[in-house]
Amino acid sequence: YQDKLRSVLASGKLPDIFHGLRVSEANKMGNDGAFAKINEHLDVLPNFKRMYTEELPWVMKSYSSDDGNMYTWPIQSFARDVNHGFLYRKDIFDKHGIKEWTNTDEFYDALKKLKEIYPNSYPYASKTKDFI
Repeated sequence: YQDKLRSVLASGKLPDIFHGLRVSEANKMGNDGAFAKINEHLDVLPNFKRMYTEELPWVMKSYSSDDGNMYTWPIQSFARDVNHGFLYRKDIFDKHGIKEWTNTDEFYDALKKLKEIYPNSYPYASKTKDFI
């Protein structure tokens, strides 16, 4: 996976979301302009904002680059029912009339539809074939 990820990163044809970089690598690439600054979008991420600016502010500091920007999503081991989740391009889903999924079959159908619309894209990326 790491070899393929490096090839995809070098190509400049990144999926909207992917997993597998070390924080230091994501921060270096983010500083070079490869990724969006998550901290600039906190107003549309109210749960994330509450968790990582009010409840656990040390997480933002430890995942941020030297310039204070965060380019990767933290995954923490603390007592919560869910501490991670999927992100998706709502604008793309809305543009093509794809409804937000509520189960695995709907998720799979949404990915198939995206692949039909964008045949040269990767609608979903994950660290390994064993994780979704």
